[in-house]
Amino acid sequence: MLGRSMQYESLKHFDQDTFFFELPIDTAMEKVSNTHPYYKGVMEHEQYDEWWSSYSLRDKYSEMAIPSLFITGWFDSLSNENFKLFNGWTKKAKTQDARSKTKLIIGPWSHQIAPGAEYPWVKMANTLIAPLEKALSGVIEMHMHLG
Repeated sequence: MLGRSMQYESLKHFDQDTFFFELPIDTAMEKVSNTHPYYKGVMEHEQYDEWWSSYSLRDKYSEMAIPSLFITGWFDSLSNENFKLFNGWTKKAKTQDARSKTKLIIGPWSHQIAPGAEYPWVKMANTLIAPLEKALSGVIEMHMHLG
């Protein structure tokens, strides 16, 4: 849920080579800020403030009624945030199911991958799907798309 804004899917909507080699970076942002305002916001809000709060779950755990699966990596610069999310979710979520069935997976990967590459955990998907379906049975209808 939280990762929606950070998935690489949005990178497909502009010429990455041009963007990544454009300097200065704030000028490069002008090329994507109209269709992808999130990136501009990241550049303009270096510290946690009201803008970041709109994306955050920090004060919204009590609204969470379904379990979640958090995936982070040993080399993920945001792994600490995933630990905080997992702790908050398992202690403060609205329902017992959401608190007890939420899981955290930590693996040997980083936060981002190269465009066109495959997330390492996608290969683990078949191993994860059965236990996840069992954990969420009767809680939500499963719709999974991996890859």
